Amino acid sequence: MQKALVRGHWLWLNKVLFTNRTGQQKEWEFVSRPQKSTDGVMIFTQLGEKILVVSVFRYPVGKFVLEFPAGMMDKGTPEEAAVRELREETGYTPDYLKVGRNVYNDPWKSTESHYFVSAVVSSDPESQKLDPAESINVHLLNKTNFLEELLELKHKENYEIDSRLYFFALGLQFK
Repeated sequence: MQKALVRGHWLWLNKVLFTNRTGQQKEWEFVSRPQKSTDGVMIFTQLGEKILVVSVFRYPVGKFVLEFPAGMMDKGTPEEAAVRELREETGYTPDYLKVGRNVYNDPWKSTESHYFVSAVVSSDPESQKLDPAESINVHLLNKTNFLEELLELKHKENYEIDSRLYFFALGLQFK
């Protein structure tokens, strides 16, 4: 049995009752979104030999966090959401876009999922179109020394790093 404990505008806190593998009754709390099952897009964006990342002020941690551009799928297809979010957050319009799989972000504590999208941009960006509550900076990091530049930016600006971006940066170290 699943029950919503708190229903916010963007997130719900839920509890599910279940029987574990040894026959004991247990509870599990998790977060979900009130809208459709796929929540958003996360966009890997390349400009020549540079990779585009953003620093977003994240209220839960009270700091800017380095991450890939991303956003909600309020309406439309994953392609439409990726183009919209990339334009809004960075000012760039993709020349090429490929939508990957829909994956879960933190399945132990959330039902939230997103599509991974690859994009290539080549032109100069236009102005960002941010919501009033958003504070986003755009950064272009060299692919060849991505991890070093990411860590340097983190320390220089006192930013945090999203785990998915950090894991990606570690993966670039393997040849």
